[in-house]
Amino acid sequence: MRSSYHDSELAHVPAILLGGPLDGKRYRVPIFPTGGVPHGFSSPLTEPHQTSEYAHYRLSADELIGGHYLYFFDSITPPAALTRTAEGDAQ
Repeated sequence: MRSSYHDSELAHVPAILLGGPLDGKRYRVPIFPTGGVPHGFSSPLTEPHQTSEYAHYRLSADELIGGHYLYFFDSITPPAALTRTAEGDAQ
């Protein structure tokens, strides 16, 4: 299975983020070929993304509410934690 896709190859669903630093933001969340609406996703809070904290959001329900999927704020990961996780995954 491929590990990366171009944005034009993916379907998208409308989403609204609730709570946390991105409260009220609207996104088009990609649907990967493995199927289904993602149960969560992360977004960098600053650029460059390599040194940014990431805000994590979780899907509230598997159905549209008011024409959007709703994602609720879960946590923030500091950049150092992301680096340690990536290094651990590579081993």
